[in-house]
Amino acid sequence: MKILRFIQDGNLAAARIIDLQLRPLILLLFSEPNPALIKAAFTMHEFIHDELRLSMTPASPDRKSQLRILAI
Repeated sequence: MKILRFIQDGNLAAARIIDLQLRPLILLLFSEPNPALIKAAFTMHEFIHDELRLSMTPASPDRKSQLRILAI
């Protein structure tokens, strides 16, 4: 992963840029109970089916829309 390489190389400015770019996604993914939005993201890429075991609840439609906007 590029951010780790930048940190290892001491290029903290470049690592910080990547961090700032990822921050909206990270905040979104943890805005609802885990793993709902992470599973929704995997579902959008057709890696898994959007199903959860009880007592987990699916991600809200609003958050799923935000996830699509961030285009993961």
